[in-house]
Amino acid sequence: MARRKTEQAVPGGNPVCQKGRMIETIVEYLRVRAGAGTHYAEVAILNEPEGKKKQHYIVKEKKGWGLLKEYQEHENGWICLEFTRTVG
Repeated sequence: MARRKTEQAVPGGNPVCQKGRMIETIVEYLRVRAGAGTHYAEVAILNEPEGKKKQHYIVKEKKGWGLLKEYQEHENGWICLEFTRTVG
């Protein structure tokens, strides 16, 4: 079943895309940030060497950043989608 993409207006007029998809990283280390941008604090690091990749569910996207499902309650776990690929 395909998921529908919807957009919501946020302060400042920047749309936030609400959609879900599975991704995996294409790099060994990927910083998880408190918000959608490099100016936000690092809250974790995904350490996934080749051959040990995990799949992650993205619940929201904003300006090239994706919110990881395990951080959705407080919306403080964003990764740069440039270093990922969609799977499944």
